[in-house]
Amino acid sequence: LWVALVFIGYIGSTWVFIYKHLTSKKAALVVTTLTLVGPVSLILQGMLSEPMFLMLWFMSLLGLTQFVKTNNEKWLVLWLLVTALLPLSRYLGALLIVWSAIVLLFKTGKDMSQKKRSYSPWFVLSAIILSGIPIVFYIFKTKLILGVPFPARDPQEVESILGLITRYSTTLVTYAGIPAITAFFLGLQSKLKGAPKDCLYSSLITLGSAGAYLVGL
Repeated sequence: LWVALVFIGYIGSTWVFIYKHLTSKKAALVVTTLTLVGPVSLILQGMLSEPMFLMLWFMSLLGLTQFVKTNNEKWLVLWLLVTALLPLSRYLGALLIVWSAIVLLFKTGKDMSQKKRSYSPWFVLSAIILSGIPIVFYIFKTKLILGVPFPARDPQEVESILGLITRYSTTLVTYAGIPAITAFFLGLQSKLKGAPKDCLYSSLITLGSAGAYLVGL
């Protein structure tokens, strides 16, 4: 049941996010189907945390890109609720919070200088602060229990350059890389369209977070 819920949630959040960029249901369905390669491969191997992370990530992207387009605070609430859970699934989520916060602060500062905002800057600032609270508490709890904030990982063997390229390429194709590449190119498409401010912010959000995710693979 849990696997089914994660899978359905991933499909739903991915399709909506992609549809918002492509504005074509058929094209969005095709691209969403392509992004299923990674999560299906991971689920078949019993690795459920990554598909759940991807689901939360796409929901986070959806909430934030829609907020910068509409200035509707309900989308910022969605971003807050999902983004706060991202670092609890993978530490990489903390980097995505930082990047999102930079974009939000940049947008808010620019809107305030132009006096065109229709939302509360304090609400934006509160959302940014609240999004980091769960991971701060988690790190604090880990420090109390284990004595260190970040548990040590098993030492890994040093790979050759060829081995590293092979492993990274395999990860991109068969694991979670395709969804990240999709988000990257959707952001690039928004940038290339040359649309005004909202597409610039959407590009910053998708390009930056997708790039961070690819680096963290």
